[in-house]
Amino acid sequence: MFLKQPLDIKQQIAKLKEHGMQVPDEAKAEKFLKKINYYRFSGYALEYRVSMNTSDYTAGTDFDNIVRIYEFDEKLRNLLRLYLEKVEIYFKTKIAYTFSLRKCTLAPYDQHYLPSNYYRADKFASLLQHITAEEQYFKDTAFVKHHIMTYKNKMPLWVLVEIMTFSTLSKLYSCMYLSDQEAIANSAGTSARILKNNLHAMAILRNRCSHAGRLYNDTLTLPVAFTPQFLLRHPKIKTNTLFAYIVMLSRRLPDNECKAFFQNNLCRLIAEYEEYVNLDLMGFPGNWHLLI
Repeated sequence: MFLKQPLDIKQQIAKLKEHGMQVPDEAKAEKFLKKINYYRFSGYALEYRVSMNTSDYTAGTDFDNIVRIYEFDEKLRNLLRLYLEKVEIYFKTKIAYTFSLRKCTLAPYDQHYLPSNYYRADKFASLLQHITAEEQYFKDTAFVKHHIMTYKNKMPLWVLVEIMTFSTLSKLYSCMYLSDQEAIANSAGTSARILKNNLHAMAILRNRCSHAGRLYNDTLTLPVAFTPQFLLRHPKIKTNTLFAYIVMLSRRLPDNECKAFFQNNLCRLIAEYEEYVNLDLMGFPGNWHLLI
């Protein structure tokens, strides 16, 4: 089977119109599609398809409205990325200091490099090779150079976490003994089971946001873990939706002030675009304001 034939911008617009989309200002649409891939743009119009088996759009589907949805998704990614960064830094701190004070108590204080200090020792040994590769990426930074020269390429854990991605941090936590996981989780007001899941889920969300992946009208691969009590109180929350991830992110923020800023910024963004976006497609229940 042949791949689809490439289309120039005018042909792309003609194709949209052929499928029933209204394009009030073609010059404006051309300008937009020169910056935003046609295939990326079409993903934001999925809710307007007559069915998933056709490329035809329902009557009244407007190009400019889809652009508004695209803008919303872009701003939402930027907002979530900002607060995911705060959570990442917070848990790098929690994990590094709690684990170090529990394990790295004897000279030369490098016990965080020992597979024997991890329940999943084989997984940690493999992860350590990955961390070494990450060190190479940062080899020209001052603090990495300093530790290579002074400490024979070893770093305290609170330094080492600074070169870890969110995904690597999540994997490091999952390698630890349950007692160490619980100590870290308890200090953050949750359980090891939930934190292990949440770190993994936040890494997934961070990657989606960092690579400009679509959040609107899509699901995420890993269901979010909450307490059974929370799920019983809020049975309408679907744990693989963006809303579930937003609730999780809000709960993992380091303090109430940060949480309040996040809530206010999210509410303002949704109010700005509420005419264009369908909150149901992101898993938002009717009382969503009360849950974040």
